[in-house]
Amino acid sequence: MSRKSEDLHIFLGTSPLRNPTASNNNTPVEIYRRGVAALESEILNLRSDEPTVNGLELKSLQALIAYIAYDKAIDEAVIRAHVEERFTTNSIEKISQADFEEAIAFLVNLNPRTLVN
Repeated sequence: MSRKSEDLHIFLGTSPLRNPTASNNNTPVEIYRRGVAALESEILNLRSDEPTVNGLELKSLQALIAYIAYDKAIDEAVIRAHVEERFTTNSIEKISQADFEEAIAFLVNLNPRTLVN
């Protein structure tokens, strides 16, 4: 169990793993502070996550990559890497929904001479 989830369990009173009176770090005030900090960090993570492409959008990107690879006789991995580099991600699955249309336009206008196979 991670420290964050353990703190949350202690805060909620659902964890038998630790005795809240075992040390000075486990005073009710400290438990409360750690619990609130854990909840706040989770809330901030939820707010900062930008939605990625959905299943249909992903299939569209994959199909367009496959078509371009076939049509231009270029390895799909090369095209995929070029798209991932352009949108600063390590996987096309992580392209944001806001960038989906731009990614399609990028692929449609892709110049095969700029790629190294």
